[in-house]
Amino acid sequence: MKSFLFDYVDTCLVPQKTIQEISAQLYAYSQEVKQVLTTNPRYSTEYAVFDLPYDAELLSRVEKLATNIQQLQPKMVIVIGIGGSNLGTAAVYQALYGTYYNELTTNTKLYCADTIDNRLLESLLHLTERELQQNNTVILVLVTKSGNTTETLVNGAFFIELLKKYKPHKYQEYMVVITDYDSP
Repeated sequence: MKSFLFDYVDTCLVPQKTIQEISAQLYAYSQEVKQVLTTNPRYSTEYAVFDLPYDAELLSRVEKLATNIQQLQPKMVIVIGIGGSNLGTAAVYQALYGTYYNELTTNTKLYCADTIDNRLLESLLHLTERELQQNNTVILVLVTKSGNTTETLVNGAFFIELLKKYKPHKYQEYMVVITDYDSP
């Protein structure tokens, strides 16, 4: 990125001087990020997300995992996480398919278990058990950067126990864990 262009004439009440100051700060910050990314090993900085589009090995692993999951023909996918761990998935899914997609489709349904709310958790566990009783495939996706997020661990434990009940010897085949490399 070589420059920033701010076209603010007749569109805002921010003074030109303020925009120029912020523009200079953003440019300096962009140069700092560029420097960090070009001098540090992949994924070793807080800007690691910028490496993702160029990580062919990781993309290949994710595509293989997606293919394996699709072959299981899941009726339900439950993303278990909190905050950024599941909000992005929920937002993209809702943008692509609408708010009530789960009510309108016979394809795979997507649910997010993101808070510790007895009523919501009980309802989702009931839906999940109904699918498992019908011998349908349910995939659990546990997302936690640290590996010790309380809400994720609590919700995950309930769903894992339910999965163990119906798939006692191969429940792990129906789980995906997304976390940092050194996460517990």
